Amino acid sequence: MSYIYFPRTVSRERSQLLPWRLFLFVNLLLFLALHWPLQIHTVVDDYNESQTLGVAGGDSSIVRQVALIVLCVVAIVGCSLGRGSKTPRLRMQGFMGWLPMAFVAWASMSTMWSNDLPLTLKRLVSFLILCVVAIAVAKTFTLRKIILWVFFTTAVGLVIAIFAELATGIFHPLAYGYRFSGIQHPNGEGAECGILALSGLVAGSTETQHRHLYRGFALLGFIFLVLSASRTAVIATLLAAAVYAITISSGKTKIMLTMPTPTSPCSPDSISGRTVIWNDVGPYIGEHPITGYGYQSFWTPARLALIQDEEQWTVPDSHSTYVDCLLTLGIVGLTLFALSLLSGLWQVFVSYRVTRNSYFAFLGGILIFCIINGFFESALGEGGSLTVLSLIVLARLAFVPPATAVRSPADTFSGPKEICPV
Repeated sequence: MSYIYFPRTVSRERSQLLPWRLFLFVNLLLFLALHWPLQIHTVVDDYNESQTLGVAGGDSSIVRQVALIVLCVVAIVGCSLGRGSKTPRLRMQGFMGWLPMAFVAWASMSTMWSNDLPLTLKRLVSFLILCVVAIAVAKTFTLRKIILWVFFTTAVGLVIAIFAELATGIFHPLAYGYRFSGIQHPNGEGAECGILALSGLVAGSTETQHRHLYRGFALLGFIFLVLSASRTAVIATLLAAAVYAITISSGKTKIMLTMPTPTSPCSPDSISGRTVIWNDVGPYIGEHPITGYGYQSFWTPARLALIQDEEQWTVPDSHSTYVDCLLTLGIVGLTLFALSLLSGLWQVFVSYRVTRNSYFAFLGGILIFCIINGFFESALGEGGSLTVLSLIVLARLAFVPPATAVRSPADTFSGPKEICPV
């Protein structure tokens, strides 16, 4: 009989000390690669400057480049050292595995028709490095460690954001028009707070220790999510939590949870503001509908200035990941991108049905969050923290076979009993 039936393996996995030093080291590199800590908002309403740092360059670009290079080296070394150990081998998981690879290949091919080759190459290299990091994390960390790493990352990020606002004197949650932003746009901060709330909720229901800590940070994350006034992130978080709860619930509970209907994430004024931008970029889409303008190379400084002059306000992007993808990679790129997300969501439900491992439900919640957020925000495609998280989830589902697990004999929300490390 196989060793998978011995319960001792469960306690051994549960009792393993988490690699907090590795968590901290990777988080530091990602923080320097994705954020610039010296670029702190000095005015409550000035949110857009940090979004254009990638185009403007400067000291922040040098720090980010160095951090990305170190991240790439660490990821490659980590994957190499993992060979022959207990870490799972990477294997293509059917059609799900080919879709992300096809998207990466199409993005790489866009250098042949890019209208700004240096910008495309710069952002493509950054994206490819993040892909390598995502594969390394998906291969090296178990599903449990991925969830706790996400919690640790977003919790540390929230603490930094709070101290940043306190240090600059812009933390005024009772002031009219205030939006919590930390050192990035409120919508980006809201997305990270939403992920913190989700990961804290899952960790608080699946871990046997420190449950109050996880749940406390989950509540804190949701409070600051509300303070960010990011309606898209709020709705995405609620839907992600609902997907997690529905997936792991019994049939009767599923019916009760699916009865409420969520409201629209944006008000009519908010949507109309976005549709104006979509109308502005419509003619550009018509000029290159199949291939687009090259990976992440549509929003050049010249086009930013042109559209900002028309709208009379700072327009950093299309305010939609899917519109930006259509602009930069055309119909082909958008199709591959959307199919990757949807096939990942399908793979989540298939894996959960086979393993009864509620950690897969968390991955499904993350994908739902990314899909919903992508309709009205561009963060998913801009190489930020949401991009890294989605890449890790897709890499795990596309290249790492789902491990066998059994359902806990206790309440469904108490979490899975892992039989082998996943």
